[in-house]
Amino acid sequence: MIDRDVQGLYRSLGLVASELFDTNLINFCSECYNELGVRFLNLYHQIHGMKVCYKHKIPLRYYRVGAKVREYVNLKYVFDNSCLSELSDSAMYEWYRNLAEDVHCLMSSDMSNRCANIRCFREIIKSRLGQLGYITAGVLILQKKLHVDFEEYLTIEYLKEINSVFIYKKDSWLTKFLLGKSVNLHSIRGIAIINFLFNSISEFF
Repeated sequence: MIDRDVQGLYRSLGLVASELFDTNLINFCSECYNELGVRFLNLYHQIHGMKVCYKHKIPLRYYRVGAKVREYVNLKYVFDNSCLSELSDSAMYEWYRNLAEDVHCLMSSDMSNRCANIRCFREIIKSRLGQLGYITAGVLILQKKLHVDFEEYLTIEYLKEINSVFIYKKDSWLTKFLLGKSVNLHSIRGIAIINFLFNSISEFF
């Protein structure tokens, strides 16, 4: 991965670095650890919401870092005292496996080829909503149907997992983003919107 890919992801999803990476957890894959050793951590595994390795398709292990620890941790100690990510069932495992693959695809792509900033990203999404009949003349007219369809597609269980449950109303995080009332969008929510509208990250590109 090169720096412009990460910066492209920040720009396209309206993120700052502190929102993309989880600074309270250290995540790692036991298979990656066996292959690469104690000196390496996978950048993709550190993104908020990651629970499955995109390469080995197994649940990640994690270690919770104290709030005051910012400069140095003994990775050998971390690996020896880590916990296995809990996935409630096979359906949840599939969601997290797909999420890991989507994040890898997104961060390995040059986002500038598709959209240069958050405004461009929002316009692509609004155009797709129009194609699917949720928007007419640039106005979101089927908000309740959109929320119901979005929840049915992702399932309430998964929305709880990614802290994105909403009660249908005009100021939900989904409506705020689509109508331009919210500048930022968390990476996992952005991927959820793309999957709902385009079926996959690859279709979006």
